[in-house]
Amino acid sequence: MRLSKLGVGLLSSLVQGLLITNLYCLADQGEEILRSAVNAPFHTDFEGIMESVFYTPTKTYTFKTKVIYQKSNFIYIEYLEPARIKGKIIIDNGKERIEYTPVNNKMDKLPSFASPKIEKIKQKALGVMLNNFEISRLSREVMRGREVYVISLNPRYSIEPLLKLWIDRKTYLPLKKEKYKPDGRLSSLLCYVEAKFGEHFPREIFYSKLPKIAANEKIEQDLFYYSGEEIKKRANFPLSFPAYLPPGYIFQGGEIIERERTVKLIYTDGLEVIILFQRPYTDILMRKNQWIKWGNLRVRFKESPHGKVFTWNKDKKTFVLIGELPLEEFVKIIQSIK
Repeated sequence: MRLSKLGVGLLSSLVQGLLITNLYCLADQGEEILRSAVNAPFHTDFEGIMESVFYTPTKTYTFKTKVIYQKSNFIYIEYLEPARIKGKIIIDNGKERIEYTPVNNKMDKLPSFASPKIEKIKQKALGVMLNNFEISRLSREVMRGREVYVISLNPRYSIEPLLKLWIDRKTYLPLKKEKYKPDGRLSSLLCYVEAKFGEHFPREIFYSKLPKIAANEKIEQDLFYYSGEEIKKRANFPLSFPAYLPPGYIFQGGEIIERERTVKLIYTDGLEVIILFQRPYTDILMRKNQWIKWGNLRVRFKESPHGKVFTWNKDKKTFVLIGELPLEEFVKIIQSIK
């Protein structure tokens, strides 16, 4: 029996409607999973070893960390490899974050990742990511004996990477992340090579690994993530900002670091970050650099596990730009900085 033109049209409309409905359901369910995953570490008892691998055109960088999450609001991270950062410790108890670097015996006290200000930043970054990336696939797998959601996110802009996440179905803890360059090559892989759920430890054993902290030492919560206008007022030298940003990127916030000698501006698309450091002129030593010349501007360049690093001097200031973007995008950013 042949379908009438009207019947074919109705069938086509029905199929399209079902597809659109499924896409909306997929987006809604995926968004709900991602939102739950943002703060999962603060609501899970977990012990694991994470291996992080970053691929550059010239070198592969591998990091290994011990990670412990405890209900509620406690995180312990210890770097195991490579040797140059072995022993670095991060402890976050939901109120403050302590970062200890043994190589120079330096300890910083910072706001917790669960603090209201940083929580607001995380939620804003997630919203930006959901605007810039489309949830293209949502499925389930079994990973290390546990059911996981597998979420694929495709970029809306050609310069962005493709992201694939494995998220524990019960706790919403991300267990694996793959990030691909726009040309399809794997750029980074983060995965727990060991994972135990339900593990609980007395918190005192983690603090015993740190040097003693002065009882009167206070956390300076206000030192982080100023708005653009705030950081202009607080910086002790005139600041420069890029007039051009890649599609999808927004200004996330600014920091004043190194005893107020350096300003750090952070831009994000919700997934990647671009960081622009600037300070009054200084001679920064960078090994294994190559020189790039754009017009009258000479820029030093190198690859790092954090992305491409560009360093140059202009207008009596020294700039460092770090990120993972195509070279032509960095050229546009650097040339637009005023």
